[in-house]
Amino acid sequence: MVSAATTAQSELSAVQIIEQLLHTISNIAVSRSVLENASKRMMNKRSSGQLQGSVRSRVLLDTQLIIISATDREPRTAMLEADAAADSLIDYIHQKEGNGSYKIEKVEPATMPKSPVSPKPVRNGILGGFVGLILGCAFAAALEALDVSVKSEEELGQLLGQPVLAEIPLAGGGPRGSNAGDASEEPAGILEPIRTLRTNIQYMGIDADLRTILVTSPLLQEGKSFISKQLAMAFAAGGKKVILVDADLRKHGHSAGHATGLTDVIIGSADLSGVVVKTETDGMWLLPSGPIPPNPSELLDSAAMQGVLGSLRTSYDVVIVDSCPICMFSDPLVLASRVDGTLLVVESGSTSVRSVETANQLLSGPNMKLLEPP
Repeated sequence: MVSAATTAQSELSAVQIIEQLLHTISNIAVSRSVLENASKRMMNKRSSGQLQGSVRSRVLLDTQLIIISATDREPRTAMLEADAAADSLIDYIHQKEGNGSYKIEKVEPATMPKSPVSPKPVRNGILGGFVGLILGCAFAAALEALDVSVKSEEELGQLLGQPVLAEIPLAGGGPRGSNAGDASEEPAGILEPIRTLRTNIQYMGIDADLRTILVTSPLLQEGKSFISKQLAMAFAAGGKKVILVDADLRKHGHSAGHATGLTDVIIGSADLSGVVVKTETDGMWLLPSGPIPPNPSELLDSAAMQGVLGSLRTSYDVVIVDSCPICMFSDPLVLASRVDGTLLVVESGSTSVRSVETANQLLSGPNMKLLEPP
């Protein structure tokens, strides 16, 4: 405790002096000079450097008291360190101050601690569990706030302003980029949903001559080519003469192993009948994309491409045209105005709401029809 040394001073002056001195004396308590003396008091069992790492000093708020504490692996050593530091501080102040305006004295000696201050497994476990729960909830809330993808069929229908044609699981194990018409790679669990999609499209064709269908998606890796192939196979299984057109002239989606294709037909270097390939599925043919050109949009917007679609329309019952993503390239916009309807493929939990809105807006142009249930 630090207190006024004489009563001659006014109470106000004494209080002001003590307030000014408390923090200074607290800092002196852990100074090298004081701790070197404390080390000697302990018969050099602890060096001044070790004491600087273990001894702490603080002013008790709204009092004239300075609390000196020490931390050590041994409880008795901790007690001796705290006492030695306190006694050394008192000696130091008395040597410097003499019979000055204030005095310092030990009010209470250090006591032997009965339990360790650290670690406390029970407390730490409860605190850790509580903090973990809070952080987990916060992280989950953050993920929910940051996730702007389309979550359900109902949400997609609201964004498009019309019901969804079908909900098809893509996690059945089948590869999305497999060769067109390879029925052996058809994943289990999608047969009925694909039939539902085919049936809805057939009902739509009762009132309208729906024979050429464009398949696109907002962005990459959303199952567009997978759905194109499965839909073509479903129509073929239903007795239709079907051709799948790989009109994605920016990559070989269905056309692996085929050197010539749509590009060659458009530029006039090959005949349409010479590049169409019969697939393993009965009633299904494939028109490969051919070499990747430097100007895909211009080729797809040409009169030659319009002629290709016209020829296919007269030769086949159903023409499925697989194109590139509509939010990334203009190719689908060119084709959308030349087919009877467009199928937009959206992947739940992956495609963003903004991408769906953008795709829907792009497909609302003149001479474009987004397929919807009858």
